[in-house]
Amino acid sequence: MDFLATTLVIALTIVKAASIERPPILDITPEDGSNKIFIAEKTTFNVTVKFPGKFYDDVIIDVMPTIDVPDVFITKVKSVKVGSSLYLTGNTKPVMDYGRPELQTPGKALSCQFHLGKVMKLNLGDKIKTKTTPEDDVILIQYEALIPEERSEGFAEVGHSHMYAVRVCTENGTYFEFKHVEVAARSLPILFRTLEKFPARQGDVIREMYINVESSEKKKFLY
Repeated sequence: MDFLATTLVIALTIVKAASIERPPILDITPEDGSNKIFIAEKTTFNVTVKFPGKFYDDVIIDVMPTIDVPDVFITKVKSVKVGSSLYLTGNTKPVMDYGRPELQTPGKALSCQFHLGKVMKLNLGDKIKTKTTPEDDVILIQYEALIPEERSEGFAEVGHSHMYAVRVCTENGTYFEFKHVEVAARSLPILFRTLEKFPARQGDVIREMYINVESSEKKKFLY
């Protein structure tokens, strides 16, 4: 074992012996801040886990897009960002749980885990004379979720208050955070929902679109 590895093992042992685990701080929200998810449309969620303490052992982050009925699937883990003050002995590769073989081919996971191993906070800010930021001890996970259009009766019904969550397990405890969003129908095309966000003249814009279409049809008729 080389000098660096030996030093790291000694540091981990000292920190673990001296540290009393402070609970990690969990949060999970839709990236756009909305309180709705739309059927047959992908939604990006942000999961943050803040490690205020100095040492955590056997850390597993469990991302659950649904904990009430299995109507929402993870289609992709978009990114995993580890704060600059954190050192992990595990890795950030997601372990996808498809639950049923038929879900694996289309890539619809019921949940995913991250096996981080030991998580230690390195106080680099004191050594290199730079200020730390609130994000330095945070792990940010972005995942993409979908309510498929082809769903069983009673699943993902419009108006359903959908529950989703994140769980963190360590050697000393289990921590849990859950929230709700409303399931909404895809009543308007994405273009028109985007136009709704513009403050003025959206009616004029849409009306002009129809006028242009009618003018084009008349020109075709004349020729």
